[in-house]
Order: sequence, then structure tokens, then C-alpha cells
Amino acid sequence: MTKDYLDICKDLLTHREFEESLFVCQKAIQYHDRPETRTDVSKIYFSMSASLRGLGRLDESKKYLYLAIEGFKDGLKKEPNSTEILSDIGMALAINGSFSEGIGYLERAVKINPSNSTFRFMLADMLIWQKDYAGAETAITDAIIAMKQTGNKEAISQ
Repeated sequence: MTKDYLDICKDLLTHREFEESLFVCQKAIQYHDRPETRTDVSKIYFSMSASLRGLGRLDESKKYLYLAIEGFKDGLKKEPNSTEILSDIGMALAINGSFSEGIGYLERAVKINPSNSTFRFMLADMLIWQKDYAGAETAITDAIIAMKQTGNKEAISQ
């Protein structure tokens, strides 16, 4: 159920429906607080932070971004090779302005799963934010090579 809330939250964020996304995130937190449904809510905090940032409520956004980062770090202690957590924490740190640290987490995700082009494109984005255009070009080239190796022709054409 929490995942359903998160999916709705992300969809609303994609459509820049920040108020609605925030409402859904808040409902997900309420659902999470029930004893029978306790789960990690780091992704919900991350989405909540994005909703608040979209609404211009930056101080609140930072609070939830910090909670997301801490939750991701706790999750990484339990699952140190989780590429999902590594990529989440990488993005959260980059949004928080800690690009170098975020890049390190994404590089770990790429090292664990080199065929995942999404991680490579995320890494390229971060490198561009850092104005490391040569590094970003390498990450994009590596992503295309990875897609060719996995036969993902549709993604290559895009």
C-alpha cells in the first residue's frame, strides 16, 4: 500500500501537481505509522521534499530531504549493495548540493550493475551539474555501450 502511495506521489510530481503530491505523501506517512504497516519511508520523505520544494517551501523541503538521506544511509547499512538505495541516496545528496558525495554513490551503483544505463545517465546528469563535461560524455558513451550489449535498441534510438 505504501508503494501505491509513492507511485501516485511520483506521478503527481511528474505532472508538477505539488499540492496534490504533498497530500498523497502525507497520507502515505499516516498509513506508514500504523503498526501493521511499518516500512521504510525514505522514498516518501524524498518525494515529500520534492513536493515542498515545488511549492517554494524550502526549509520544510530540506527537513524531509535530510530525513530521506538518513533513511537511505540506514538502508544502505542493511543492504550495502542495493543499487536502488545507492542511486536514491546519490540523487538526494546531489539535490542537497553534495554533488561529489552523490557522484560517489552513483559510481558504486554503476560498478555493481554496469549494464544499467539509467544509473549511468543519472551519473552523467550529476557530472554535468559539476561542469565535468568530459566525465559526463564518458558516462553517456558507456550507457550507450551498455544498452547495445543488452540489446536495448529502443533506448539507444532515444
